[in-house]
Amino acid sequence: MTTATLPVYTKKDFQTDQEIRWCPGCGDYAILSAVQMVFADLGIPREKFVIISGIGCSSRFPYYVNTFGFHTIHGRAPAVATGLKIVRPDLEVWVATGDGDSLSIGGNHTIHMLRRNVGLKVLLFNNKIYGLTKGQYSPTSEVGKKTKSTPFGTTDRPFNPISLAIGSEATFVARSVDVFQTHLKDTLNSHTRQNKSPFQTHHGLPSPCQRVQQGRGGGGSVGGGYLDARGIHRKTHESLFHDRDRGPFGRGNELPCIRILLGVIIVVS
Repeated sequence: MTTATLPVYTKKDFQTDQEIRWCPGCGDYAILSAVQMVFADLGIPREKFVIISGIGCSSRFPYYVNTFGFHTIHGRAPAVATGLKIVRPDLEVWVATGDGDSLSIGGNHTIHMLRRNVGLKVLLFNNKIYGLTKGQYSPTSEVGKKTKSTPFGTTDRPFNPISLAIGSEATFVARSVDVFQTHLKDTLNSHTRQNKSPFQTHHGLPSPCQRVQQGRGGGGSVGGGYLDARGIHRKTHESLFHDRDRGPFGRGNELPCIRILLGVIIVVS
């Protein structure tokens, strides 16, 4: 009887030679780094991973991870990923999407993906704006947000993807933040090792788009701290979580609306 040997990978094995085309300081860099490290730690053969994406900044993910991938069309990544997982249940199928891609044009696909529980893992990057398409408001934009499509402020109440996932009967829900790399990687590992694969989404905490909401693409002040071009916080965690007007963690236990912060919700379907 022979014992199968798990492959040994490093983060570098999941990096590609493609130029990463996100704005300097964007939290997407930190999420990409965490995913690459988690993939390396899982011991799953690299050819078993597939990343399916829709349209948006987050949907460039397949180009930046050295696995199989498919850049599909707006809002339809859940449908394509569901079909692939049904035909090839042995694959680790991940979906990379954004708040507009998955909750607006792809909203119906998202809820049915969740309720079917076929075993997908979804990364939903929520910046509460249509960042790639020049700054229209999205389904998670806060009430009153002024954008190019809502010059007098939005009147819609924002979607809560956590409530949506729970209501669709996902089996695992968790939340993390891009700047907390240890917690983010631990959470990714936890949901990936579940008996049923998770739906994973990024939402819940303010994450302004650098280019659209801050008016420029460079790094800058983050609640008294600083995020460099790779999205790494360069000051203290205390400055990141304190706002003089709202106090620690802002109103309602949410983080203050500071730059380049990506919240992460992890849901197992």
